Amino acid sequence: MEIQPVELTGKQAKLIPMEKEHVKELFEAGNSEAIWPYMPMEIKTEKDMGHLVEDAIEARQSQESRIEFPVKVLHAQMITA
Repeated sequence: MEIQPVELTGKQAKLIPMEKEHVKELFEAGNSEAIWPYMPMEIKTEKDMGHLVEDAIEARQSQESRIEFPVKVLHAQMITA
């Protein structure tokens, strides 16, 4: 079975296949030490994020059973209590 990357768009967000041009934005969005203890890798630099993205792209191209999808927020709203 051949796995093809697709874009999945909802009302509030879009899931897009991970590409090299996403490294800077992903690093900026994930630049918090609070989230990385729950992940199997540690991202401290933009170069680290580049390695993560490259691994995801290689997995997709080798037809492994995973495709990484960054989430792009289409309409940000503040949630207040």
